Parts: sequence; C-alpha cells; structure tokens
Amino acid sequence: FDFEKLFPLKFDKKKFKKMLNYTKWTMLGGTAVFLINWGDNLILRKFVSIEEIGIYNLGYQLFKGVLMLITIIPTYFLPFVSQNIKDKKKIKSYLNKKRPKIMLLGFLGIATLFLSMPFIMKIFYSDVYNKSILVLRILLTGSVFALYRVFYAPLFSALERYRFTQTADTLYVVINL
Repeated sequence: FDFEKLFPLKFDKKKFKKMLNYTKWTMLGGTAVFLINWGDNLILRKFVSIEEIGIYNLGYQLFKGVLMLITIIPTYFLPFVSQNIKDKKKIKSYLNKKRPKIMLLGFLGIATLFLSMPFIMKIFYSDVYNKSILVLRILLTGSVFALYRVFYAPLFSALERYRFTQTADTLYVVINL
C-alpha cells in the first residue's frame, strides 16, 4: 500500500457535502426500490391467496435476477462516462454505437428467456408453478424498458443528477403500488 496517499488524513468539507448529497438520494431511491416487491406482497395479500402470492413471487424473483444482470451495464460504464462526460464525441459513441449493440444482445437474451421459460420451468418445477410463467413473461416485457433505461443512469450519475434518478425510482414505487 502507498500510505503516503492515505496520510495525513484531513477532512474535506466540499467532498463531504458532495458525498452526503449522493448518499441521501441513493438511500431514498434504494429504499424505494426495496419497497417495490414488499409493497406488491402487501397489496396482493388483500386480493389473492397466499398460494397465488407464491406463484407471483417465483416469477418476480426470476425477473429480479434478470434485472440484476441488467444493472451490470451502468456499473460497468459509469467510470468511462464519468471520465468522459464533457467529451461529446465519446458520449455519442457510447449512446449511438455501444448502446444499440448491447441493447440488441440484451433484447435477444430477454426474448430467448421469454420463449424458453416454459421448458426451463418444466425441468425444475414440473407443472407446479406453470402460472409463474405468465407473471415472468409480463415482467420480462418491462425488463426491455429497464434495459433501455440503464444506459442513462451513468449519465445522470456523472452529471450528479441524483435527485432526478432517485425521485424517478420513488415514482416507480408509487405507480407500481
């Protein structure tokens, strides 16, 4: 370790304020996203049986796995976008060359999962959770929009527009419920 970069420790008020601003908005958005599935279950308990909630949750958990894979994209591109946010040529390349290629691959992956899910479910669960396939397919349709959206997350982060992104996440929860 290069301890000369760590010491002497000093408090940088400007960086602390920036980090606090980022943290407060991220906590708000993270809480909102966490509440999406939890809120679904609270609402569903009033209208459907526990068995149907189980069917929904299996489809939702599979969908959540797809979303977790999709969130690799902004995590991967955030350093590049942050370093080049003022370079219009590189940002245009990111949006007009890289994004369409990855979108196509992502869409093909989602479509393949959409079509192959009945076979996969039959292998792992026989016919017990067939109703989860419909839930997953409906949610997979939404994952195409999530795939499109994740390319803009690094741009908003690099531009420090945390309020916008986290407010949008909170709005998703309200609309979802």
